[in-house]
Amino acid sequence: MIRNPCEIRESDQVLLFYGSGMGREVRRFSAESRGKVLPVVVLAPELDWGDVSRALNHGALGYLLENEYGCLVMEALICASTGTSILDPEIAAEQIRAARGTRIGPSDRGHTGTGARRTADSPRLLTERERQVMDLLASGTTIRAISKKLSLTEKTVRNYLSRIYVKLEVHSQSEAILRWLGLLRPRVHARDIGDAERSERWP
Repeated sequence: MIRNPCEIRESDQVLLFYGSGMGREVRRFSAESRGKVLPVVVLAPELDWGDVSRALNHGALGYLLENEYGCLVMEALICASTGTSILDPEIAAEQIRAARGTRIGPSDRGHTGTGARRTADSPRLLTERERQVMDLLASGTTIRAISKKLSLTEKTVRNYLSRIYVKLEVHSQSEAILRWLGLLRPRVHARDIGDAERSERWP
């Protein structure tokens, strides 16, 4: 446990701030280290927009809540160490709405906040129903709530997810969300590496 920036070791690569009001701690660490603080991820017990703003404004790369997406904390730490950001879906959605000045509508489905197609790098496009499932899942909706909203059984929703995992080339719900939000790169296959090597040898 680190309480002050001077306690950070050279081997440390990322900092996890856990608890309420961590935005103030991120601000303190940033000020005391003159802005040279390690990549930061915050895990908070509840949503506090003021704290979110303070944390992100002072360099936090990730901000997650202790909900069903708390399982992404390990991925968030790994991504932060490489300079990539992962936010709780509710926070990410709010940032997109603020940037666009409007709420996300049907025409926005399948796009990230930067306007990039979320599944553009997927080898197979998802069906409209699969997109609906992923939109709801990434917005924080549970599988049970998805089944009720789409008038499906929970088993049917899970079957959709199984097919989605194959199409997005992932193995878990958390990986699927990351791919859908454009925060996880597609897997590189040995065949692709071989093709790239051959193209370099024979331009």
